[in-house]
Amino acid sequence: MARKPETYIAQSIINWVKEQGGEAVHVVGSIKQANQPDIDGSIPDSAGEPIHFKVEVKMPGKDATPAQRAALIVWERNGYLTGVVHSLDEFSNLITTESYRRDKARKDYQASLSI
Repeated sequence: MARKPETYIAQSIINWVKEQGGEAVHVVGSIKQANQPDIDGSIPDSAGEPIHFKVEVKMPGKDATPAQRAALIVWERNGYLTGVVHSLDEFSNLITTESYRRDKARKDYQASLSI
């Protein structure tokens, strides 16, 4: 059976996550799990704390369906970092931005303790 082009992008993301010390799986859809994000995983931020994520992988120029976006919103409301990505670079930027946000929040918190 031929792989969908998104599968190659998803596999490159999963490999990168594992190289960074995280874990990720490609979620294979079924009738019971329709519209669930393609990748489910966790990767350590710069302080070693886990960033739990669920992302939908699409080919460049393509977008998530309304049902896929709705599923991402549900997961985001439950504490996951979510997004639609078209490449490993986009995924890496999503993770880096979240890690930076967390670093800033930690620094701001530490500064507030010294007041």
